Amino acid sequence: MRKRYLLLALSVAVILSLLVTPLAFAQPPGPTPVTVTVVSTNDFHGALVGSTHSWSHGDMVGGSEWVAGYLNIVREENPEGFIYLDAGDAMQGTLISNYFDGASTIEVFNEMGVAAMALGNHEFDWGQEVLQARYDQADFPFLAANIFFKKKHGNPLHGHGGRPHWAKPYVVRKVNGVEVGIIGIANLETPLITNPVNVANLMFTDPVEAVNDVLPEAESEGATMIVVLAHIGGFWPDFEEGIKDLACGLDPDEVDLIVSGHTHSRIDDVICGIPVVQAYSSGTAFARVDFTVDKRTGEVVDYEMNYEPPTTYQTYYGNPASYKRWDTGVWEQVMPDPEVAAIVDRYEAEIESIKNEVIGETTTAITRDYRHESAMGDWVTDIMRAYDPDIDFAFTNSGGLRADIDAGEITFGEVFEAQPFDNTLVIVELDGNEVRQVLEEGITGAHGLVQVSGLQFTFNYDLPAGSRIVGDVIDLSTGLPLEPATTYYVAVNDFMAAGGDEYDTLAANPQVNSYELVRDLVVDWVKANSPFTPPDPAVENRITAQGTAPS
Repeated sequence: MRKRYLLLALSVAVILSLLVTPLAFAQPPGPTPVTVTVVSTNDFHGALVGSTHSWSHGDMVGGSEWVAGYLNIVREENPEGFIYLDAGDAMQGTLISNYFDGASTIEVFNEMGVAAMALGNHEFDWGQEVLQARYDQADFPFLAANIFFKKKHGNPLHGHGGRPHWAKPYVVRKVNGVEVGIIGIANLETPLITNPVNVANLMFTDPVEAVNDVLPEAESEGATMIVVLAHIGGFWPDFEEGIKDLACGLDPDEVDLIVSGHTHSRIDDVICGIPVVQAYSSGTAFARVDFTVDKRTGEVVDYEMNYEPPTTYQTYYGNPASYKRWDTGVWEQVMPDPEVAAIVDRYEAEIESIKNEVIGETTTAITRDYRHESAMGDWVTDIMRAYDPDIDFAFTNSGGLRADIDAGEITFGEVFEAQPFDNTLVIVELDGNEVRQVLEEGITGAHGLVQVSGLQFTFNYDLPAGSRIVGDVIDLSTGLPLEPATTYYVAVNDFMAAGGDEYDTLAANPQVNSYELVRDLVVDWVKANSPFTPPDPAVENRITAQGTAPS
């Protein structure tokens, strides 16, 4: 009897083994792929309204309702897997944005569905109180893992006083079932390239360390795909302006994408194993990267990058603008987004009378040059120097001159676009040696070329920074070299006076703020002197630049 039960048990075991064996040797199911489509803009600079450019063959480019129209097509391709990010410097730069302290831009970004935005240096231009208001208005977080309050006591370089409420280090968003961690990074040089007064209580830490510090925390919240949203840029082919250091300091097995900003350039490259994108500026283009993700693990297995940011034309050589869909390969006509257009129209109506007020006329275009003396630079600094007869010289930074003025009628809106920053005129007391040192600080190549009134000098870009001036600096009122021990009064804007763009000598010397907006001085001059013609404004050979200017 026991033997029969034993045989029965053995038979059952054999049958079960035959059933189980195929399962044991069966291949595991393959990965379940989903697509995550990341689109991005950067350096929008309040460009809610489109414009023409020297390269756009007369066609309008950009404009937020048109950017939204392009993105709507991309969103239709992958509605569950679409995410839109912005890499900072979103608000500062146009009358329609600045007049409302950026509120118009944030309302548009809300409507466009921005999921997160890195904090750019220009987000601080109106101070932290306004930044807090814009953060409260936004339907999306402002991100910067490397911004902290300084300690109120002790050495500010040792430790910190916590994170600002308006600067989240990261956010995790579920996109097509994938947990995407988005880590924000502000530019390390922000205290030098915004008004230092506005960030005096903040510290900006190393970007690589900041990403690596918060990465485990984002992953602990479930993030399996990591995007770094960094207001740090570079220029092809060496990318030496910061984005290369960031990319090469991160682990390509951990970070799947860097969305770059700040340099208004085109980046669509793989740097140290990490795809990096940047799409020019002012809404004239956007970047796109489609990731194939294993839905079971959440890990990226492949990606397709837009190896040239699509330009957001409104028309193309007069024909309707179109975008080639990635899913079908079919060209689809772009239509402006009506909800975004309605928001822009409402804000435009509020500023129309101010923007279009004709304040004067010029018979010649007033143009800029970031690396050489320019007609705009000469003109603006002459107006600054004329503010007070005791002013000997006037300087301005090329980065503060943001748009050319065309020949013909000049509107207030054009002057505003040329000088969008609310900089006031400051008079600084310097001796002759200090004047020369300020000029050396203005020709390092790091922040464009200082523009001047009242003096003349020659320098060579190929000489070491700090000793580039060749020969004497000439006081044009006397035709003689500067006297080292003589006191001179120099007009600058408050950004420079506070040490912005590394004008350390200005910040260290006695100064008086007039609290007069430089832009208002320009407007008043135009009203009083129109129509005007060269030699005012014109390039007057005040600065002779030798050698090779930085690219």
